[in-house]
Amino acid sequence: MSEALRDWVTNVETSHYCLGSTMGPHPYPMLVRDFQRVIGDETAAQLMAIEGRLPDIAIACVGGGSNALGLLNRFIGEPVGAPGRGRGGGGGDRDRRHAAALLGGTPGILHGSRSYMLQDADGQVIEAVSISAGSTTRASGRSLQR
Repeated sequence: MSEALRDWVTNVETSHYCLGSTMGPHPYPMLVRDFQRVIGDETAAQLMAIEGRLPDIAIACVGGGSNALGLLNRFIGEPVGAPGRGRGGGGGDRDRRHAAALLGGTPGILHGSRSYMLQDADGQVIEAVSISAGSTTRASGRSLQR
């Protein structure tokens, strides 16, 4: 993602940024949210067809955030319990070898937007650690930080 944004801002006349993540500058996180909402809509439709009700709680794993926001956005305003979000725990919080930017991160600027991110005291990005390849992003989109 860093390289894509670097190219975009360097070559604005000949390139365009498009990434399937909830991070980055407006309006891209909103576009991803709206396109990925099919996940939440399908979840709600299947549960209504089988159980005749919406879920008690919706939980999603957060990497770049597209699938999580697609699921959770559907249930905003519904009588569903607080949405759950999870990130890769890696080696745990003690040695800061994890991917839990929402719990173990601090506010910073990454990929053109302010969000909680994994960084050191000088603001340098810290490598995210997770056994899941899709969960090694160093930050989470602002939409998932509520």
